[in-house]
Amino acid sequence: MINCRKLLKLTQQLNLRPVAGKTGLNRIISWFHYMENPEYMDWLKGNELILTTGMFMDKNNQKLLSFIENLYEQDAAGLIINLSPYIKKIPDEVIRLGDFLGFPIFEMAPEIRIIDVSEAICTAIIESGAKQNMTEHFLFSLIYDKVTITDKVLRKAVSCGYIPDQVYQTIIFSVTSHNTSNEDEVSIDDDVNAKLIKTLESQLKILYNDTSQDFLFFSHNNQITLLYPVTPEDPILQKIEQFIAAFEKRYKKYRLHAGVSSRWQQLTDFRSHYDKAQNALKFIGLTGKDSKVIQYDDLDIFCLLLSISKPSELSALYRRTLEKLMTYDQTAHSDLILTLEKFIEENGNLSSTANLLFIHVNTLRYRLKKIEQLLSCDLKNADTIFQLNLSLKIKKYVEYIEA
Repeated sequence: MINCRKLLKLTQQLNLRPVAGKTGLNRIISWFHYMENPEYMDWLKGNELILTTGMFMDKNNQKLLSFIENLYEQDAAGLIINLSPYIKKIPDEVIRLGDFLGFPIFEMAPEIRIIDVSEAICTAIIESGAKQNMTEHFLFSLIYDKVTITDKVLRKAVSCGYIPDQVYQTIIFSVTSHNTSNEDEVSIDDDVNAKLIKTLESQLKILYNDTSQDFLFFSHNNQITLLYPVTPEDPILQKIEQFIAAFEKRYKKYRLHAGVSSRWQQLTDFRSHYDKAQNALKFIGLTGKDSKVIQYDDLDIFCLLLSISKPSELSALYRRTLEKLMTYDQTAHSDLILTLEKFIEENGNLSSTANLLFIHVNTLRYRLKKIEQLLSCDLKNADTIFQLNLSLKIKKYVEYIEA
């Protein structure tokens, strides 16, 4: 994978000078195009690096500014301006716009041949793509082909960028299309999905303090799996939440979620922690928290429930405790199960529980007394609360996996 930052390494050979948009140097470059006619803008698929001499400008800076704004909207990687009779000097307002958008703009000396620039950039893209394809195939095989970790396999992992003894967490990002009219998620067609995945790959660099560092990832279907190297005090969840918020702010039609594994250190642990990240992603809506990201370790009791393969066994566990409440709710059209769940979540605080349920405190007291009568229990007893809380979690889990 090559981005605009890596393009800087070619500056000596190409005599390119970055003049604007340095905050956007992590933008991925998928290909290189020479463009003099803005009418072809709609043909761009995203992440292309564009070169122009400004032939279309007719000495009109506003046309160049509009050209740059449109490239940014089309998710182009950046712009190379070849100094020429049409643009003898890059205007200050162009530099300011590039800096404002975080859109990289490079100045190319007039004596440099376009064919030389094209050849150098396309070669770098192809070589980088070959390495990424090898990395993706290797990581994919570790998960699905049950590869034994030998010294040879470890050496290949290192050649892909894996660092032995580095502590990692596996992060799986999943992107879905969001229908704002009915709040439902809908499927994404392959072309749009591929573009979103490319955008994710580019934006994921913000998770790294050292933005020049390569990172290990592979994409499959609508997911990107990332091996993220962590430090003891790394605020990983905060970083991911900020990343997701920025992504959804820019791409309002799409929703992004992330599942995060426990920390691991040996390559032999990668596969099991990939499964943990998938489980975290799968049950992200199960914890009752309005979150876009969750760690496997935060699944709490659900981690244990995942090891029990038969839902029927789990159903028997929670029904033994909650059957009478469930039956009463069904026949009386009441909300005793919901009341009990919120009461436990609020640690027995009557006022906050009543506020959550939009009922009077006296109504809540009546419901709690009814629960105690039906279950022949004491809601002030810690062991009783533990058993009821466990049963409620098991019930939620079983309903979730059977839905």
